Amino acid sequence: MSTSASSKIFSKASSAELVGHTRKVHCLSWNPTGGLLGSGGVDCVARIWDVEKLQQKAELKEHTSSIEQLKWNPTASVCFVSASLDHKVVFWDLRARNNEPVASLETHGENINLAWSEDGLYCAVGDKDDNLSFIDVRKFTIFERFQFSEEVNEFKWSPSGPFFFMTLGKEVLVLHWPTMEQQLRMQVHVDRCYCLEFDRSGRYFALGGADSIISLWETEYMLCRWTVDRLEYPIRTISFSYDGQFIAAGSEDSVIDISDTLNGQQTFALGVKGATNVVSWHPSRHLLAYATEEEYSRDGIAIHLYGNVSKDIIG
Repeated sequence: MSTSASSKIFSKASSAELVGHTRKVHCLSWNPTGGLLGSGGVDCVARIWDVEKLQQKAELKEHTSSIEQLKWNPTASVCFVSASLDHKVVFWDLRARNNEPVASLETHGENINLAWSEDGLYCAVGDKDDNLSFIDVRKFTIFERFQFSEEVNEFKWSPSGPFFFMTLGKEVLVLHWPTMEQQLRMQVHVDRCYCLEFDRSGRYFALGGADSIISLWETEYMLCRWTVDRLEYPIRTISFSYDGQFIAAGSEDSVIDISDTLNGQQTFALGVKGATNVVSWHPSRHLLAYATEEEYSRDGIAIHLYGNVSKDIIG
């Protein structure tokens, strides 16, 4: 995409807010069709939003501590899982009566990260003690657990092959799935890696770290295409746009940096008030959802939408 075409997308951008959380929002996730946005945070409530109507669809209460992650089943648009510091992983189905959870599992620690396998059959959950537990969603049971001596942050199943990627301190560890045999371990940043995200095709993955660097890698050959250090603070969150054209990255800086995936050049700098906790691109539109540390004392905490807010606007 040309620079002028990219500029056109953001010059047409509009914004909206979803207000309902009473404390800071830590996680956002689009369902596979993009009609619903899930959120969770310090108020211990999982909320589901109808983005077209800009209103809350469901309020789900089961956790007793901050919800750190919420992820939709990639094969089911009404099913998702939430993970909390309360040592629980909770599975939900929006079709359930009275918004009751489908299953609730106890884990070994305060949960901070989640991932689904591409087929929707397995979940992985990581906690503050660097335990990594694997859940068989068909049985809602934890069937394997690993503990690491180094800091584990984000992890993902590769969209393009039978591999499981995870950050381990300054390194990336690549394991074969489902044997979990180590395929590769290599240092990728000069300080701890906090973020790991694949583009939809699985051809590329991006990393963000405590060194304030964003890096883009080719999956097949594990070669770094580019790095950028425009942000001054550690990278907290990254996300690819649906078409793989853009990477959004958030930190404690006063902007969300939006890069051109091709060369890492900045396409847009989105100003924000407060540190950015999470960014998440819509699965089929140039629409970015994000949440910051900004507090709203009267109406609640706002989740922000920026970009192609209406389906009628062509990005």
